[in-house]
Amino acid sequence: MLILFENQITLLFILFIVALIAAIMDAIAGGGGLIVVPILLLLGLGPLETLGTNKLQAAFGTLTSSINYSRKLGYKNKGFIKLFITSLIASITGATFIVRVPTELLLQIIPVLLIAVAIFFAIQKDLNVLKESKLSFYPFLIFIVLISLYDSLIGPGAGSFYMIAFVALRGMHILEATLNTKIVNFASNFGSLIIFVLLGYVNYRIGIVMCAGQVIGSYIGSNLTLKKGSKIIKPTLITVSILMSLRLLFTS
Repeated sequence: MLILFENQITLLFILFIVALIAAIMDAIAGGGGLIVVPILLLLGLGPLETLGTNKLQAAFGTLTSSINYSRKLGYKNKGFIKLFITSLIASITGATFIVRVPTELLLQIIPVLLIAVAIFFAIQKDLNVLKESKLSFYPFLIFIVLISLYDSLIGPGAGSFYMIAFVALRGMHILEATLNTKIVNFASNFGSLIIFVLLGYVNYRIGIVMCAGQVIGSYIGSNLTLKKGSKIIKPTLITVSILMSLRLLFTS
């Protein structure tokens, strides 16, 4: 049951702004769920309905970012279909078993991983330099599966994990890594959303309003990234990773 506002339009407007801000942050460095999920829980949505509604609005955000990045940068990754399908199937699998899989252990491990993400990007002097690929494509898909499973089960930090995987394991330029991150993140959001819709765990009334905020925010955030590159991605990613780590550490 949602907390009642005297004016429900005020509530929907607040959620629109929340989604817009989360989308800007997510389009740059991931971590939008860090803002959205606690707000939805605070308003009285149940855990599964919160996750389902979050996936609805997040899917629209990552799709918008993917389209904008692809249009501006051009996308020539021959492994696109394999990356997309791998992430989609993994997220569908994870969402299907979400009510059965214990998350306590993951909640203890994730803050440590997020801190590692922050440290990795903090010590990199130049993220604009292409590095030699360190891992071939098919072994790399294993990491995409693991991150997509995590995204369907818990969520916060998935964008950061995708980003570090593409940069550190595939040696991608930071903007190319951002584009690939948004594409596979859309796949994992969409895969999870399919299951939540089938199970009836999506609040469409507030979800659709937040989708509008996500579309606008993702467009703004992706354009900022295209203009500023690593100058904005790096500090935002480090900040988001640390904030997510602190939140998970103090709430687990």
